[in-house]
Amino acid sequence: MMINNNKITFFCAQLSGAGGERVVVDLANFFSEKGFEVDMVLMQDRGMFVDELCKDVSIINLSSATFFKAIFLLAKYLRKQKPHSVISISPHTHLVSLFAKVISFSFKTKLVFRVGISYTDMFKKYTSIKDRLVKIGVKYLYKHADSIISVSKGVAQDISKIAYIKKERLHVIYNPKNIEGIKKESKDAPAHPWFKNKEVPVIVTAGRLRPQKDFSTLIRSFNLVQKEIDARLVICGDGSDRKSLEKQIIALGLSEKVYLAGFVSDVHRYVAHADVFVSTSRWEGMPNSIIEALVVGTPVIATDCPYGPREVLALETDYQKVLQNGSEYTTAGILVPVGDFIEIASVMKNILSDKILRDKYKQASIIRSNDFNQERIVSEYLAILYPNG
Repeated sequence: MMINNNKITFFCAQLSGAGGERVVVDLANFFSEKGFEVDMVLMQDRGMFVDELCKDVSIINLSSATFFKAIFLLAKYLRKQKPHSVISISPHTHLVSLFAKVISFSFKTKLVFRVGISYTDMFKKYTSIKDRLVKIGVKYLYKHADSIISVSKGVAQDISKIAYIKKERLHVIYNPKNIEGIKKESKDAPAHPWFKNKEVPVIVTAGRLRPQKDFSTLIRSFNLVQKEIDARLVICGDGSDRKSLEKQIIALGLSEKVYLAGFVSDVHRYVAHADVFVSTSRWEGMPNSIIEALVVGTPVIATDCPYGPREVLALETDYQKVLQNGSEYTTAGILVPVGDFIEIASVMKNILSDKILRDKYKQASIIRSNDFNQERIVSEYLAILYPNG
Protein backbone atom coordinates (compact mmCIF):
# COMPACT_ATOMS: atom_id res chain seq x y z
CA MET A 1 0.00 0.00 0.00
CA MET A 2 1.42 3.37 -1.04
CA ILE A 3 1.35 5.99 1.68
CA ASN A 4 1.21 9.77 1.47
CA ASN A 5 4.65 10.76 2.74
CA ASN A 6 3.53 14.34 3.22
CA LYS A 7 0.50 13.59 5.41
CA ILE A 8 0.79 13.61 9.20
CA THR A 9 -2.23 12.70 11.32
CA PHE A 10 -2.88 13.55 14.96
CA PHE A 11 -5.43 11.43 16.80
CA CYS A 12 -7.20 12.62 19.97
CA ALA A 13 -10.45 11.89 21.75
CA GLN A 14 -11.28 15.60 21.75
CA LEU A 15 -9.62 18.99 22.33
CA SER A 16 -11.24 19.87 25.62
CA GLY A 17 -8.51 21.86 27.36
CA ALA A 18 -5.91 19.44 28.72
CA GLY A 19 -2.27 20.42 28.47
CA GLY A 20 -1.40 17.55 26.14
CA GLU A 21 -4.20 18.56 23.79
CA ARG A 22 -2.87 22.11 23.63
CA VAL A 23 0.55 20.74 22.68
CA VAL A 24 -0.97 18.61 19.92
CA VAL A 25 -2.77 21.66 18.52
CA ASP A 26 0.53 23.56 18.53
CA LEU A 27 2.33 20.67 16.81
CA ALA A 28 -0.39 20.35 14.18
CA ASN A 29 -0.13 24.06 13.41
CA PHE A 30 3.67 23.95 13.31
CA PHE A 31 3.71 20.98 10.89
CA SER A 32 1.12 22.69 8.71
CA GLU A 33 3.29 25.82 8.55
CA LYS A 34 6.15 23.57 7.39
CA GLY A 35 4.08 22.52 4.36
CA PHE A 36 2.81 19.12 5.53
CA GLU A 37 -0.77 17.94 4.97
CA VAL A 38 -2.08 17.71 8.53
CA ASP A 39 -5.26 15.99 9.71
CA MET A 40 -6.60 16.30 13.23
CA VAL A 41 -8.72 13.17 13.77
CA LEU A 42 -11.08 13.47 16.74
CA MET A 43 -13.46 10.99 18.27
CA GLN A 44 -15.68 13.96 19.10
CA ASP A 45 -15.33 17.31 17.34
CA ARG A 46 -15.53 19.44 20.44
CA GLY A 47 -13.36 21.29 22.90
CA MET A 48 -12.08 24.78 23.47
CA PHE A 49 -8.89 24.20 21.48
CA VAL A 50 -10.64 23.28 18.21
CA ASP A 51 -10.83 26.93 17.19
CA GLU A 52 -7.07 27.33 17.71
CA LEU A 53 -6.23 25.03 14.81
CA CYS A 54 -5.02 26.93 11.76
CA LYS A 55 -7.25 26.87 8.66
CA ASP A 56 -4.97 24.48 6.76
CA VAL A 57 -5.35 21.71 9.36
CA SER A 58 -8.24 19.43 8.38
CA ILE A 59 -10.52 18.32 11.22
CA ILE A 60 -11.82 14.76 10.80
CA ASN A 61 -14.70 14.00 13.17
CA LEU A 62 -15.21 10.26 13.77
CA SER A 63 -18.34 11.00 15.83
CA SER A 64 -17.57 8.05 18.05
CA ALA A 65 -18.77 7.86 21.64
CA THR A 66 -16.70 4.74 22.40
CA PHE A 67 -13.10 3.73 21.85
CA PHE A 68 -14.22 0.34 20.49
CA LYS A 69 -16.23 1.97 17.69
CA ALA A 70 -13.36 4.39 17.06
CA ILE A 71 -11.06 1.48 16.12
CA PHE A 72 -13.14 0.66 13.04
CA LEU A 73 -13.74 4.29 12.09
CA LEU A 74 -10.03 5.09 12.35
CA ALA A 75 -9.21 1.95 10.33
CA LYS A 76 -11.50 3.20 7.57
CA TYR A 77 -9.72 6.56 7.65
CA LEU A 78 -6.29 4.90 7.43
CA ARG A 79 -7.29 2.79 4.43
CA LYS A 80 -8.56 5.87 2.59
CA GLN A 81 -6.03 8.56 3.56
CA LYS A 82 -2.86 6.46 3.95
CA PRO A 83 -0.97 8.93 6.17
CA HIS A 84 2.76 8.65 6.68
CA SER A 85 2.36 8.85 10.48
CA VAL A 86 -0.29 8.85 13.18
CA ILE A 87 0.62 10.63 16.41
CA SER A 88 -1.68 9.88 19.37
CA ILE A 89 -1.50 11.27 22.89
CA SER A 90 -3.17 9.06 25.51
CA PRO A 91 -3.19 5.36 26.51
CA HIS A 92 -6.68 4.92 25.08
CA THR A 93 -5.94 6.58 21.73
CA HIS A 94 -2.58 4.79 21.52
CA LEU A 95 -4.30 1.41 21.68
CA VAL A 96 -7.11 2.45 19.33
CA SER A 97 -4.56 3.53 16.69
CA LEU A 98 -2.63 0.29 17.12
CA PHE A 99 -5.70 -1.94 16.59
CA ALA A 100 -6.89 0.29 13.72
CA LYS A 101 -3.55 -0.07 11.96
CA VAL A 102 -3.70 -3.86 12.24
CA ILE A 103 -7.25 -4.35 10.95
CA SER A 104 -6.74 -1.83 8.13
CA PHE A 105 -3.48 -3.50 7.06
CA SER A 106 -1.85 -0.05 7.11
CA PHE A 107 1.51 -1.50 8.03
CA LYS A 108 3.54 1.22 6.32
CA THR A 109 1.92 3.99 8.37
CA LYS A 110 4.07 4.85 11.37
CA LEU A 111 2.51 4.88 14.82
CA VAL A 112 3.97 7.41 17.22
CA PHE A 113 2.82 7.32 20.84
CA ARG A 114 3.34 10.60 22.67
CA VAL A 115 3.47 10.00 26.44
CA GLY A 116 2.90 13.21 28.35
CA ILE A 117 2.45 12.18 31.98
CA SER A 118 3.52 9.71 34.64
CA TYR A 119 1.50 6.55 34.04
CA THR A 120 2.41 5.30 37.52
CA ASP A 121 0.46 8.16 39.05
CA MET A 122 -2.32 8.17 36.46
CA PHE A 123 -2.97 4.43 36.75
CA LYS A 124 -3.66 4.79 40.48
CA LYS A 125 -7.02 6.27 39.45
CA TYR A 126 -7.81 3.46 36.98
CA THR A 127 -10.39 1.23 38.66
CA SER A 128 -12.96 0.24 36.02
CA ILE A 129 -12.73 -2.93 33.94
CA LYS A 130 -12.12 -0.84 30.81
CA ASP A 131 -9.27 1.05 32.47
CA ARG A 132 -7.72 -2.17 33.74
CA LEU A 133 -7.73 -3.53 30.20
CA VAL A 134 -5.98 -0.35 29.06
CA LYS A 135 -3.29 -0.92 31.70
CA ILE A 136 -2.75 -4.43 30.35
CA GLY A 137 -2.62 -3.09 26.80
CA VAL A 138 0.01 -0.53 27.76
CA LYS A 139 2.08 -3.19 29.46
CA TYR A 140 2.16 -5.65 26.59
CA LEU A 141 1.36 -3.75 23.38
CA TYR A 142 3.36 -0.53 23.49
CA LYS A 143 6.36 -2.39 22.13
CA HIS A 144 4.53 -2.53 18.76
CA ALA A 145 4.61 1.25 18.32
CA ASP A 146 7.10 2.52 15.75
CA SER A 147 8.25 5.26 18.11
CA ILE A 148 7.46 6.42 21.62
CA ILE A 149 8.06 10.05 22.48
CA SER A 150 8.10 11.06 26.12
CA VAL A 151 7.99 14.70 27.17
CA SER A 152 10.64 14.40 29.88
CA LYS A 153 13.38 12.09 31.08
CA GLY A 154 11.31 11.20 34.13
CA VAL A 155 8.32 10.19 31.99
CA ALA A 156 10.64 8.11 29.78
CA GLN A 157 11.94 6.26 32.82
CA ASP A 158 8.39 5.70 34.06
CA ILE A 159 7.01 4.29 30.79
CA SER A 160 10.12 2.15 30.33
CA LYS A 161 9.31 0.33 33.57
CA ILE A 162 5.57 0.03 33.00
CA ALA A 163 5.63 -1.10 29.37
CA TYR A 164 8.90 -3.01 29.39
CA ILE A 165 10.30 -0.70 26.73
CA LYS A 166 14.06 -0.46 26.40
CA LYS A 167 15.24 3.10 26.97
CA GLU A 168 17.01 3.07 23.62
CA ARG A 169 13.59 2.94 21.91
CA LEU A 170 12.34 6.00 23.78
CA HIS A 171 12.81 9.55 22.58
CA VAL A 172 12.65 12.53 24.93
CA ILE A 173 11.30 15.63 23.22
CA TYR A 174 10.12 18.63 25.20
CA ASN A 175 6.91 20.51 24.45
CA PRO A 176 7.31 23.18 21.74
CA LYS A 177 6.44 26.82 22.27
CA ASN A 178 5.84 29.59 19.78
CA ILE A 179 7.99 31.98 21.77
CA GLU A 180 7.48 35.07 19.64
CA GLY A 181 3.74 34.38 19.37
CA ILE A 182 3.34 34.04 23.14
CA LYS A 183 5.28 37.25 23.77
CA LYS A 184 3.14 39.10 21.25
CA GLU A 185 -0.12 37.76 22.72
CA SER A 186 0.92 38.66 26.27
CA LYS A 187 1.99 42.26 25.64
CA ASP A 188 -1.20 43.87 26.97
CA ALA A 189 -2.35 43.32 30.56
CA PRO A 190 -5.69 41.59 31.27
CA ALA A 191 -8.71 43.80 31.86
CA HIS A 192 -9.07 42.60 35.46
CA PRO A 193 -8.45 45.54 37.86
CA TRP A 194 -5.86 43.63 39.92
CA PHE A 195 -3.42 43.92 37.03
CA LYS A 196 -3.76 47.69 36.84
CA ASN A 197 -2.70 48.52 40.42
CA LYS A 198 0.90 47.32 40.48
CA GLU A 199 1.36 48.39 44.09
CA VAL A 200 -0.36 45.15 45.07
CA PRO A 201 1.52 42.05 43.82
CA VAL A 202 -0.39 39.37 41.93
CA ILE A 203 0.36 35.65 42.08
CA VAL A 204 -0.93 33.60 39.15
CA THR A 205 -1.30 29.90 38.45
CA ALA A 206 -2.93 28.01 35.59
CA GLY A 207 -4.26 24.51 35.03
CA ARG A 208 -7.36 22.36 35.22
CA LEU A 209 -9.07 22.45 38.61
CA ARG A 210 -8.48 18.86 39.65
CA PRO A 211 -6.57 17.00 42.39
CA GLN A 212 -3.40 16.67 40.31
CA LYS A 213 -2.83 20.44 40.40
CA ASP A 214 -3.42 20.65 44.18
CA PHE A 215 -4.70 24.23 44.13
CA SER A 216 -6.08 23.65 47.62
CA THR A 217 -2.50 23.68 48.92
CA LEU A 218 -1.78 26.85 46.97
CA ILE A 219 -4.76 28.59 48.56
CA ARG A 220 -3.61 27.51 52.04
CA SER A 221 -0.15 28.90 51.26
CA PHE A 222 -1.57 32.15 49.95
CA ASN A 223 -3.63 32.51 53.11
CA LEU A 224 -0.36 32.66 55.08
CA VAL A 225 1.21 35.09 52.61
CA GLN A 226 -1.62 37.60 52.63
CA LYS A 227 -1.47 37.88 56.42
CA GLU A 228 1.92 39.58 56.02
CA ILE A 229 1.87 40.94 52.44
CA ASP A 230 -1.09 42.57 50.74
CA ALA A 231 -1.32 40.36 47.64
CA ARG A 232 -3.80 38.76 45.25
CA LEU A 233 -4.08 35.25 43.79
CA VAL A 234 -5.52 34.44 40.35
CA ILE A 235 -6.21 30.82 39.37
CA CYS A 236 -6.80 30.34 35.63
CA GLY A 237 -8.60 27.15 34.64
CA ASP A 238 -11.75 25.16 35.24
CA GLY A 239 -12.59 21.66 36.34
CA SER A 240 -14.16 19.29 38.84
CA ASP A 241 -12.57 20.90 41.92
CA ARG A 242 -14.10 24.32 41.38
CA LYS A 243 -16.88 24.02 43.98
CA SER A 244 -14.58 22.68 46.69
CA LEU A 245 -12.07 25.46 46.01
CA GLU A 246 -14.83 28.07 46.18
CA LYS A 247 -15.87 26.71 49.59
CA GLN A 248 -12.26 26.79 50.80
CA ILE A 249 -11.83 30.40 49.66
CA ILE A 250 -15.00 31.46 51.50
CA ALA A 251 -14.07 29.52 54.66
CA LEU A 252 -10.70 31.28 54.81
CA GLY A 253 -12.24 34.69 54.17
CA LEU A 254 -10.33 35.17 50.93
CA SER A 255 -13.20 36.03 48.58
CA GLU A 256 -11.81 39.52 47.99
CA LYS A 257 -8.26 38.30 47.40
CA VAL A 258 -8.56 35.08 45.35
CA TYR A 259 -10.06 35.04 41.86
CA LEU A 260 -11.06 31.84 40.08
CA ALA A 261 -10.85 33.11 36.51
CA GLY A 262 -12.14 29.93 34.84
CA PHE A 263 -10.82 28.96 31.43
CA VAL A 264 -9.22 31.97 29.76
CA SER A 265 -8.03 31.91 26.16
CA ASP A 266 -5.52 34.68 26.87
CA VAL A 267 -3.85 32.99 29.86
CA HIS A 268 -0.42 34.21 28.66
CA ARG A 269 -1.48 37.77 29.47
CA TYR A 270 -2.35 36.83 33.04
CA VAL A 271 0.95 35.05 33.56
CA ALA A 272 3.06 37.74 31.88
CA HIS A 273 1.68 40.50 34.06
CA ALA A 274 1.94 38.60 37.34
CA ASP A 275 4.72 39.08 39.87
CA VAL A 276 5.23 35.35 40.31
CA PHE A 277 3.87 32.10 38.85
CA VAL A 278 3.29 29.18 41.24
CA SER A 279 2.74 25.51 40.34
CA THR A 280 1.68 23.16 43.15
CA SER A 281 1.16 19.97 41.12
CA ARG A 282 1.38 16.55 42.77
CA TRP A 283 2.60 15.04 39.50
CA GLU A 284 3.23 16.19 35.94
CA GLY A 285 4.80 15.08 32.68
CA MET A 286 6.24 18.27 31.28
CA PRO A 287 4.25 21.23 32.65
CA ASN A 288 3.26 23.61 29.85
CA SER A 289 2.28 26.34 32.26
CA ILE A 290 5.78 26.49 33.76
CA ILE A 291 7.41 26.66 30.32
CA GLU A 292 5.04 29.43 29.24
CA ALA A 293 5.81 31.38 32.41
CA LEU A 294 9.49 31.18 31.50
CA VAL A 295 8.76 32.47 28.00
CA VAL A 296 7.14 35.65 29.34
CA GLY A 297 9.79 36.11 32.02
CA THR A 298 7.65 35.54 35.11
CA PRO A 299 9.57 34.04 38.08
CA VAL A 300 8.48 30.47 38.81
CA ILE A 301 7.95 28.59 42.07
CA ALA A 302 7.10 24.92 41.52
CA THR A 303 6.68 21.76 43.54
CA ASP A 304 9.42 19.21 42.88
CA CYS A 305 6.92 16.63 41.67
CA PRO A 306 7.42 13.76 39.22
CA TYR A 307 8.08 14.71 36.47
CA GLY A 308 9.15 17.84 34.66
CA PRO A 309 9.57 20.83 37.00
CA ARG A 310 13.12 19.88 38.00
CA GLU A 311 14.09 19.17 34.39
CA VAL A 312 12.79 22.58 33.33
CA LEU A 313 14.12 24.69 36.19
CA ALA A 314 17.19 22.89 37.55
CA LEU A 315 19.37 21.81 34.65
CA GLU A 316 22.40 21.42 36.87
CA THR A 317 20.81 18.68 39.00
CA ASP A 318 19.82 15.02 38.61
CA TYR A 319 16.27 14.86 37.23
CA GLN A 320 15.56 11.92 39.57
CA LYS A 321 16.23 13.96 42.69
CA VAL A 322 13.17 14.72 44.83
CA LEU A 323 13.15 17.56 47.34
CA GLN A 324 11.88 16.35 50.72
CA ASN A 325 12.11 19.53 52.79
CA GLY A 326 13.17 23.15 52.54
CA SER A 327 13.44 24.87 49.17
CA GLU A 328 15.94 24.89 46.32
CA TYR A 329 16.83 28.10 44.47
CA THR A 330 17.87 26.68 41.09
CA THR A 331 19.08 28.19 37.83
CA ALA A 332 15.68 29.05 36.34
CA GLY A 333 13.25 28.90 39.27
CA ILE A 334 12.57 27.81 42.82
CA LEU A 335 11.59 24.25 43.79
CA VAL A 336 9.61 23.33 46.91
CA PRO A 337 8.36 19.99 48.31
CA VAL A 338 4.99 18.67 47.14
CA GLY A 339 2.17 19.61 49.52
CA ASP A 340 4.33 21.70 51.87
CA PHE A 341 2.08 24.76 52.12
CA ILE A 342 4.23 26.39 54.80
CA GLU A 343 7.41 26.24 52.71
CA ILE A 344 5.55 27.36 49.59
CA ALA A 345 4.24 30.36 51.53
CA SER A 346 7.72 31.16 52.84
CA VAL A 347 9.20 31.18 49.33
CA MET A 348 6.34 33.29 47.95
CA LYS A 349 6.87 35.87 50.69
CA ASN A 350 10.59 35.88 49.99
CA ILE A 351 10.33 36.48 46.26
CA LEU A 352 7.53 39.04 46.59
CA SER A 353 9.70 41.00 49.05
CA ASP A 354 12.90 40.87 46.99
CA LYS A 355 12.87 42.76 43.67
CA ILE A 356 16.49 41.83 42.94
CA LEU A 357 15.61 38.14 43.22
CA ARG A 358 12.58 38.59 40.97
CA ASP A 359 14.66 40.38 38.35
CA LYS A 360 17.28 37.63 38.50
CA TYR A 361 14.72 34.94 37.77
CA LYS A 362 13.03 37.06 35.12
CA GLN A 363 16.25 37.07 33.08
CA ALA A 364 17.04 33.41 33.80
CA SER A 365 13.51 32.41 32.73
CA ILE A 366 13.79 34.05 29.34
CA ILE A 367 17.17 32.42 28.67
CA ARG A 368 15.91 28.94 29.60
CA SER A 369 12.74 29.31 27.51
CA ASN A 370 14.78 29.36 24.29
CA ASP A 371 15.35 25.60 24.70
CA PHE A 372 11.65 25.07 23.95
CA ASN A 373 11.59 26.99 20.69
CA GLN A 374 9.16 25.43 18.20
CA GLU A 375 11.70 25.22 15.38
CA ARG A 376 14.06 23.18 17.51
CA ILE A 377 11.35 20.85 18.80
CA VAL A 378 9.68 20.28 15.42
CA SER A 379 13.05 19.38 13.91
CA GLU A 380 13.44 16.71 16.60
CA TYR A 381 10.02 15.27 15.69
CA LEU A 382 10.93 15.27 12.00
CA ALA A 383 14.16 13.41 12.73
CA ILE A 384 12.06 10.59 14.21
CA LEU A 385 9.32 10.61 11.58
CA TYR A 386 11.75 10.85 8.66
CA PRO A 387 15.05 9.36 9.86
CA ASN A 388 16.40 9.19 6.31
CA GLY A 389 15.57 12.79 5.56
